[in-house]
Amino acid sequence: EFDEKPAEAKSNLASMGVYCFDWPVLRRSLIEDAEDPDSKNDFGHNIIPRMLSQDLFLHALTFAGYWKDVGTIKSLWDTNMDVLDKPDELDLHDDSWIIYSKNPQRPSHYFGPKAVAERIAISDGAELYGEARHSIISIDAIIEEGALVEDSIVMPGAVVKSGAVLRKCIIGMNTVIESDVVISPDKYDMCSFVNEKLCEDGISVIAQDLVIHAGNKICGNSMIGPEDAVTHPDVVSEKPTKYSY
Repeated sequence: EFDEKPAEAKSNLASMGVYCFDWPVLRRSLIEDAEDPDSKNDFGHNIIPRMLSQDLFLHALTFAGYWKDVGTIKSLWDTNMDVLDKPDELDLHDDSWIIYSKNPQRPSHYFGPKAVAERIAISDGAELYGEARHSIISIDAIIEEGALVEDSIVMPGAVVKSGAVLRKCIIGMNTVIESDVVISPDKYDMCSFVNEKLCEDGISVIAQDLVIHAGNKICGNSMIGPEDAVTHPDVVSEKPTKYSY
């Protein structure tokens, strides 16, 4: 039996949404589903229940390790913080749980002479000259001297300039946070970007390939994307893509 998001759960088992199929079987099932006008074309709602009704062989693997649904901004932020807070559950150094991914072959991360690092995960190629506390610093990211990054996720190639303060932020790839910018759960005058439908708990999201101009103070639960460069050019502008990770 497979029941997608039931109103009342029949057990404490949940689907991780990770599936492996024989291609001929999957192809046939997808074609059948595409031909059904009443289908939502969803694996959980339609395709797997259809396979079960056809008595195809399906097997569920019970997984007792770490897993989290990262379908929301908060759950994505929470999961990254779990890397720092729950090493017993999410141990990136466990030799028996190898993460297979492309290695871009950058030099080791670098800490400047005045760098302060407290409970962070930092990737190859990243440069830390300022302060980073309880944060994820991705490949090729740069935190300049005098900047503070706290409870945040800094994506690859992003730059946080001197005097900037980031708290509970997700900063997109290649984005530049200029000097003296403050993005924090605190309340400021610049709350034009609040999006409480998608952002919560004070977490703010800045999209990739943007420049947040110097001196702006942006309150929590904000979301800034490329479209805001048109409506708020004093706050944000777009920049050419530097790298594609």
